[in-house]
Amino acid sequence: MLDLEVVPERSLGNEQWEFTLGMPLAQAVAILQKHCRIIKNVQVLYSEQVIEVCDLTKVKLKYCGVHFNSQAIAPTIEQIDQSFGATHPGVYNSAEQLFHLNFRGLSFSFQLDSWTEAPKYEPNFAHGLASLQIPHGATVKRMYIYSGNSLQDTKAPMMPLSCFLGNVYAESVDVLRDGTGPAGLRLRLLAAGCGPGLLADAKMRVFERSVYFGDSCQDVLS
Repeated sequence: MLDLEVVPERSLGNEQWEFTLGMPLAQAVAILQKHCRIIKNVQVLYSEQVIEVCDLTKVKLKYCGVHFNSQAIAPTIEQIDQSFGATHPGVYNSAEQLFHLNFRGLSFSFQLDSWTEAPKYEPNFAHGLASLQIPHGATVKRMYIYSGNSLQDTKAPMMPLSCFLGNVYAESVDVLRDGTGPAGLRLRLLAAGCGPGLLADAKMRVFERSVYFGDSCQDVLS
């Protein structure tokens, strides 16, 4: 069983590999291929905006090195409260019969299909999760990692510097025109540049290059 660390707004992985928000599909596939003896069954549903865990029984999950989901620890709402310290009520979706508890960059969905009515929040009764009328032992059905405060409003982050691996990527390509028509291309390029010997000093380098039709190899490389 995979034992994975959850990093809100960033990634899901372990010491050997991690799936990161904004990671290119090719790198995610390369991880699956490299660890095919451990990850044996794969159905690819790619999104650079959200990392979703849809079956928590297949993995162990931990936060800051402490497990909140494993064969010995059920991901109940009490366990999530203990591990992440929820301080505000969640949102109940009656159509899905799911209760969503949201943190910055992380969201949990609890299955409440045994309920006959929506849970209620009583602010005068207590604070936080204690004031939510949720059955004890309700467990997480799905978990989402995303960027920002809201899963609904999240946007794909820029590619993490750790994913560049010495490559240069095009952020945009514009067609250059003159009086007779297309004359060339203007490329806005991204690369990971490092400070003197320190990975922590890595920064995004942004630069532009123009290539014109008819340029020689020397012109392009200069």
